[in-house]
Amino acid sequence: MNLATGQGRVVLQPGCAPQAAGAALKDALEHAGYGFSDLLLPGHHTTRASKTPTDPSSSRQELFIVVVGLILTLPLVAPMILAPLGVHAHPSPWWQFVLATPVQFVLGARFYKGAWHALRTRVGTMDLLVATGTSAAWGLSTWLLVQHELLGSSSTLASSEPALYFESSAVVIALVLLGKHLEARAKHSTLAALEGLKNLMPHEARRVLSGPESEREEMVPCDDLRPSDRVAVLPGERIPVDGVVEAGAAFVDESMVTGESRPVSRSAGDKLLAGTLCLDGRLVLKATSVGAQSTVARMVELVESAQLAKAPIQRLVDRISSVFVPIVFAIAIVTLVGWLVAGAGVEKAILSSVAVLVIACPCALGIATPAAILVGT
Repeated sequence: MNLATGQGRVVLQPGCAPQAAGAALKDALEHAGYGFSDLLLPGHHTTRASKTPTDPSSSRQELFIVVVGLILTLPLVAPMILAPLGVHAHPSPWWQFVLATPVQFVLGARFYKGAWHALRTRVGTMDLLVATGTSAAWGLSTWLLVQHELLGSSSTLASSEPALYFESSAVVIALVLLGKHLEARAKHSTLAALEGLKNLMPHEARRVLSGPESEREEMVPCDDLRPSDRVAVLPGERIPVDGVVEAGAAFVDESMVTGESRPVSRSAGDKLLAGTLCLDGRLVLKATSVGAQSTVARMVELVESAQLAKAPIQRLVDRISSVFVPIVFAIAIVTLVGWLVAGAGVEKAILSSVAVLVIACPCALGIATPAAILVGT
């Protein structure tokens, strides 16, 4: 399964009907917290699968959420940035609460949803770490703030503001949201490049038919072409099939395959590739590979296969991630118990335990590796 591109490949056992497997597959995916849109049955080429569109409104919405999160978080981190310059602009405790709360529970709602699915399926995920760590930081800060207000002047805390950690929860959520947005942009770029490669193929072609007296041309869908068919290509048209030139001469732009920006001359006996552009002159070619067997179609299939296959580094990351989250929680619990046993107090013990969870949240395993592999593909 490739969660970045939203695609997967399923191997059915012998005798298993694809239609029957579809219902079971849908239930399994929905139980794991994922949607299910289409099942491409055997016998259909992946190059003819429906497009995975890039939704501009969804992308803008994600960017809006990231921007709002950064704007709400900025006043919380500004004091740390400005303090070395001699500027002290620390928000009041209640203002910190007001700024951090929507980031935690509105913008960070996706992490709670992901954490719930992780708990249901008993799988440790980054969403579970983010939700737990930031909730602990927010909860501890809220408790200290309320305690400070309730104790009032009878407490030694009344003379100073409590030590709050709202900025920790807000910053983690804002930065992970930013990382998710950058990962989504990389995904959209990859899918757009793949769709651009598919769109190089024309939908119709001029098939040349030989009659008793003369030849004639007819426009037919490219899917109707067969090997050994004769096809005519006019200046400015894309070549619909792989083939060999029978008649004519022209310059052809093959940069989409070879990367060479300079047009190449093609005449009788030369090979032509589907998707390349005929710049001048009329060419008549004999088809050798059509449809899913053409060079462009095989390139698309290779890219899609590469996206579904895991790179060695990704397999290593998956193995590490499967034990990473439980280990982090174990270390956090040991930290909590250790400080309590050492007599440091509940607040210090909780704060140290939260630090373990928060530090582990924006993990390169969950963001950088998938994005890097997508861009590389």
